[in-house]
Amino acid sequence: MRVTSVMMGQAYKINLNKAQSALNDTAQSIYTERKFQKISDDPAAASRAFQLRQEYSKLESYEKNAKNAQGRLDTADSALQDILSMLNTVKDRIVSAANGTWGTDERAIMAEEIKATQRAIVQNMNLSFTGQYVFGGTQAGTPPLTIDPVTNEILFQGKSLQSTSLQYASPPPTFTDTMQDLMDQEILVDFGYGIVPGVSSSGFDVSLSAARFLGYGEDGAGKSNNLYNSLKEMTDLLESPTFTQADFAPYLDKFNEVHQNFLTNVTNMAAKSQTVEYTLNRIGDSMLATVEKQNYVEFLDPAEAITDWKWQEFAYRSALAIGQQILQPSLLDYLS
Repeated sequence: MRVTSVMMGQAYKINLNKAQSALNDTAQSIYTERKFQKISDDPAAASRAFQLRQEYSKLESYEKNAKNAQGRLDTADSALQDILSMLNTVKDRIVSAANGTWGTDERAIMAEEIKATQRAIVQNMNLSFTGQYVFGGTQAGTPPLTIDPVTNEILFQGKSLQSTSLQYASPPPTFTDTMQDLMDQEILVDFGYGIVPGVSSSGFDVSLSAARFLGYGEDGAGKSNNLYNSLKEMTDLLESPTFTQADFAPYLDKFNEVHQNFLTNVTNMAAKSQTVEYTLNRIGDSMLATVEKQNYVEFLDPAEAITDWKWQEFAYRSALAIGQQILQPSLLDYLS
């Protein structure tokens, strides 16, 4: 078969166009810093890239949930620390009252301080975060604690925390059932472990119940297990004209008990905060690892990309140089 100059020219143009196209592709890759420009360039890599992007999006959602939970717990911790500070002050001062060294005026002043602490407890327990009441349990849209204007009882979600309340005079529901329902309230969020309905261990419970922190019911002696009401019982006794050290001592012991219950729940919440902090660190590490994988799958190493581009440029310039050798000048070239 005879190879003509026309055939050589056509083959050369085809190969030159390929070299130019390869040069343009490498230049485009450098500009976008991507290994492929469309799915058809590398279907396997593109599919993996989509999976990694979806995984990163989920991690962002988990991180948002964890940061929101952390914000709620930080707000709760601030409120609880304020209450603890006031309770410790009250505890120190009522010890003096229990010693019987105070007169009527001193006890009246102490009673007013305790009432101020009661009001502060309600205010701090009704604290909100991003429009949601932190200690409201599942009913975070309304203030969790209110005071009954008639009985002066403290109410959580509209329910008295005293089993002696008239609203529990006859079942149903019983006081125990009502309190159990309040204690079992959960708000589960997903930190990446998934949520299975009815399985509390499948998610992280971010609900905080004022009833759990304050306590509820009465003991066998009829003294309140509720922190707010325990303070009220001591106030009533301090204001009584028949106040005696012997009468006050059991109420001081009861206050120490409910105070310890409050402190225990604060400690348990601190453990929750540690869990959220650990979770945020875990999610952050996972996000970093996912980004590294995505960079490996989708994005070029700049040094390798530039090296590849220089080779393609060398190949293209070499093709131009070779073209001058293999393409013979025609008669028209001479005439021009």
